[in-house]
Amino acid sequence: MLAAAAFCPHPPLIVPEVAAGAAAELDGLRAACDLAVARMLAARPVLVVVVGAGPVAARWTAGAAGTLAGYGVDVTVPLDGQAGHGGTGLPLSVTVGAWLLARAGWAGERVAVTVPAAASDSELSDVAAQVVGFASHAAGSRNEDQALIADLDGNGRPEVIVPRQSRETLVALELDGSRFVERWSINLRAAIESNLLAADVDGDGLLDLVVADGRALYVFFSVR
Repeated sequence: MLAAAAFCPHPPLIVPEVAAGAAAELDGLRAACDLAVARMLAARPVLVVVVGAGPVAARWTAGAAGTLAGYGVDVTVPLDGQAGHGGTGLPLSVTVGAWLLARAGWAGERVAVTVPAAASDSELSDVAAQVVGFASHAAGSRNEDQALIADLDGNGRPEVIVPRQSRETLVALELDGSRFVERWSINLRAAIESNLLAADVDGDGLLDLVVADGRALYVFFSVR
């Protein structure tokens, strides 16, 4: 669930080391961005997602970093705010976003997402699914039926069954108030390769789950 959002520009000159002698000219912009980020963080988010333009649709996690070396200064900005990093491949947009988060003192969880200006709906859905840790289909696939909504435990409330990003685990999410919570999970032996099917296979009045991975066909029987 989206708790709050902050929209900030990302000119490299917003970083004082890049602006150098002209840094004071952008004090107003920095103050406005600081206020926007502070208001967003006041909502106490569980996860902050930094979204910006990039050459490809991609998801970046802790360990990633960006650099402002291309703008004449040796400044590295780790996404997670830590000194160690695993490369400097973050595009400028999310590098500045990470810099603003560090400036605000955010110590919580964060990821970054980049999307090209001409991203297709499929690319956007792939990246969105990766952010929350689940995916209804394999990246690049047109088959979007690897998710299922069914009441498998017979409690009158449907579960949303989706694969994790590894595609080797199925997870059941159930709406609890205004948010989804994880009710159960099933580990498979290989990546899922079929659609998910709910049917009363054994005739006991409860829906059962049928799925195939790269090694076998599985039928998971529901019990009361």
